[in-house]
Amino acid sequence: MNHYFYRNLVRLLCFLFIIMGVITDVKAKNLGNLWVIGDSWSSCWIDSTWRRPLYQALIANGYTVDFIGTVSDTEFPGCEVDQEFDRDHDALGGALATDILTELPNLYRELPQADNVLLMAGGNDITDHSDPAEVSRVLGIISDIITSLRTDNSHVKVYLGAYAYAEGIDDAEIDAINLSVKDLAGSLSTTQSPVYYADLRPDWDKNIHLLPPPDGHPNAAGMAVLANNWFNAIQANNNSGGGESGANVNLEVGLVEYMTTEWATVYLCNMHESMVVIAMANYNKNMASACVRIKNAQDSSFRVRIDGDGNTEPDYADIYYLAVEEGGYTEANDGITLEGVKHQSTITDNSSRWVGQPQSYVN
Repeated sequence: MNHYFYRNLVRLLCFLFIIMGVITDVKAKNLGNLWVIGDSWSSCWIDSTWRRPLYQALIANGYTVDFIGTVSDTEFPGCEVDQEFDRDHDALGGALATDILTELPNLYRELPQADNVLLMAGGNDITDHSDPAEVSRVLGIISDIITSLRTDNSHVKVYLGAYAYAEGIDDAEIDAINLSVKDLAGSLSTTQSPVYYADLRPDWDKNIHLLPPPDGHPNAAGMAVLANNWFNAIQANNNSGGGESGANVNLEVGLVEYMTTEWATVYLCNMHESMVVIAMANYNKNMASACVRIKNAQDSSFRVRIDGDGNTEPDYADIYYLAVEEGGYTEANDGITLEGVKHQSTITDNSSRWVGQPQSYVN
């Protein structure tokens, strides 16, 4: 049996499960970790932060997420007192876009790779400066920030926040700048590392949502508006992913697009105690053949990459996967006849010997 057989077998299984009603489309609930990067608007100002209602909204809507960062609101002891939420972030009060760019390599050394980044940068740069040359300069730095983030994780998802308000700039100018921010997100987005535009302006009113002058930061109501807009951006871009089993089986299938030879994490909908993963690269006769490698298959995620056949190195390939809880299942008890078993192999097949190792079924 060759690679094409396994590839088509996985695709056939996915198709059969779907038409049988075993697989249903669901929202991918496990976001992995999330890194908030920005200035004082993303920190805790006086006694509130939009990160608190955002975190609580994600949890309330069934998402699993771990906020990461090197600071935890300790600079504001009265911040969101008695509220439970993940306080980790890296929002630096007074930070310019260049400050964030310069600090990133130091932060990489202290944190795990970021799966998702909520980036809100440049607000201090454009204050009182709406001329096109300055806006272009700031957007260029933001582009460099995203490039830097990809050096730490080539599959990072970036949510690029719009500007809700900037001192000395009227609403029409803010809207014009945000069009450039949106264009930047679109130009930088790739299948492997998407950049999503997060529109933070809906329902925002500077006459209602700012602290009294001369403070130019959001009040608690303004923080709630920002949180809701961030949540909408995250939810809008996390409606795809694996499908989970409609039978009494912890089973999911999915597609990882544009996979490369670098390790990437696949997040599943459900938790597993003992996960079995089948995966195969989808390539055609004009592409270099690719073999899928899997590691760290536990809880609700696994790591995956592709390797070449030893003669050529593949550029990329789409990967189909099936993840199931280890065990034997029957139609009578579980709604499906299926077995997922782990086996420690002691031999390696090759092009001249492809026979595998005999295994017996439970059913």
